[in-house]
Amino acid sequence: MQALETIQKSYVDWLIELEAQTRSFSPFNLAVSRADEFVKTLQLWNGALFNRNWERVTKILNDTHSSIDEALTKSQKFLLLFSKVTEKLLTLKIH
Repeated sequence: MQALETIQKSYVDWLIELEAQTRSFSPFNLAVSRADEFVKTLQLWNGALFNRNWERVTKILNDTHSSIDEALTKSQKFLLLFSKVTEKLLTLKIH
């Protein structure tokens, strides 16, 4: 898990650096604690569906985790889980 945390920290540092550039790339609000404010210019879910926090994301992660093949490597599991959860969250946003 330590390696994943190191990668995440490096990614966040890189996003902060990109945001500070004259020609910046800044799609995320890195300082917010509410999931519905994380992506700039995208209003995700209304309060009734999402409760303005990470509960919905946690529920979808937990529900999806049980369907991931245990024979996969940790990296494969992570990427597959990330992909499936992202798709489900975006489907919720669209519908």
